[in-house]
Order: sequence, then structure tokens, then C-alpha cells
Amino acid sequence: MPYEKSPVFIPAAEGSPIWRYMDFTKLVSMLVERSLFFCRADRLDDRFEGSMSRASVRARDESVSTRLPEFHEAELRRTYINSWSMGRYESDALWRVYVGTRDGVAVRSTFGRLARSLDAEERPVHIGRVEYIDYDNDSIPEDHVLHPFVFKRRSFDYERELRAVTQIPAAGDAPGGLLVPCDLKALVTAIRVSPAAEPWFASLVRSVLKTYDLNVPVEESDLLADPVY
Repeated sequence: MPYEKSPVFIPAAEGSPIWRYMDFTKLVSMLVERSLFFCRADRLDDRFEGSMSRASVRARDESVSTRLPEFHEAELRRTYINSWSMGRYESDALWRVYVGTRDGVAVRSTFGRLARSLDAEERPVHIGRVEYIDYDNDSIPEDHVLHPFVFKRRSFDYERELRAVTQIPAAGDAPGGLLVPCDLKALVTAIRVSPAAEPWFASLVRSVLKTYDLNVPVEESDLLADPVY
């Protein structure tokens, strides 16, 4: 079983709801490939990804301080991440960040389903919550290579990120992303349609899901509910 518990990763409760926001082309790719896309850590948008906090650097022993930066940079190039957002409700902010005014969806699942859906992957996959810290004053442990990948700056705490992480052996020509086999029927509980989508878009999503034999509800966004006065 590829999901592997780790002391570095803090798991969520089995039934904790999670969401992955994506545009329509990424949804189709997920269905065609029957896989989740894991992005190489150094290609993610946050420039601090996989870095250490200043507090940790200040605390280093001088005998190792010159070697550690190169080591951490190498870990960036062999670490791959697939991100989800935790929460019972969809996020207006994350719709805007990951979908914007385009046609897109949010895939609904749970922590437990995500862990179970990756059984076909050969490499171990660790899954846990991201902790948001002050990179000037809070320390990141340096006793495990994956510790830098479970912390982010507090500016990103709106993401409420849960991430799945895997690594490949050190290599000079590492791919920019990995397609990790996924049992989509075990993973997906529903597909939520973007509040910015045109009325016809939900029908298109249902048609594509049917084509790829994924029988799950296609839901309208809660953000489209009418107010009452």
C-alpha cells in the first residue's frame, strides 16, 4: 500500500472533507490518465517551497551550515506534491485563485478516500496537513528530509492545505511532474461546478464523467444560492 504514515506528516481524520480545484482540461486529463498529477516542488508557485525558516538557519551548527543549502535544493528536485484544501465548505478564494472566470470544477473527497485511492502506486506516498508558520521566528526541524515540505508561510493559511508527497531517487534530469495512478471511483465523492461557469457547463461535465465511467453527482456551487431578506 503506497500511503505510508510518517511522523513528519500530521494526518487528518478519516472522513475529513477535502477539495481539489481545477480547470476543465485538468479534469479531463485526470479522467483520461486515471491519475493524479504531482508537481515537482521547485515548480510550484511559492518561492519558499521546501525552504528553511530563518530561525532554523540561525540555529544551525557552523560545521554543517555550508552543506545544508545544497542538500535542501537537491530535495526540491526529487520531491513531488499533490495539493488539496480541507474544509466542509467550498472556498470562494480558492475558486478565484485556481479557476478564476474559467470553466472549472472542484473535486470532492475525504482524507481516507485519498489515502486508499493510491494503492496502485509503487512509491510510498505521505499525506498530511500543512502547518503555517512565521518564517522569521519559527523553526522548522531538520531531522528529516521531508520536514520543509509540511510548512508554509502564514500568508497562505487560507488554503488550509492537505498535501500528498512522494519522492523519486536523486536524478539530474527529473521530470517536472508525475502521474500517480489513482482509483478515481474510490477517490471522488462528487464534482462541484464553478460558480463562474455558464449554465451549460454542468451538462458537459456529466457527459465527460459518463464517458469515463465515473458515476458521481455533479453539483451546483453553494455560492450561487439566492440570499433572503
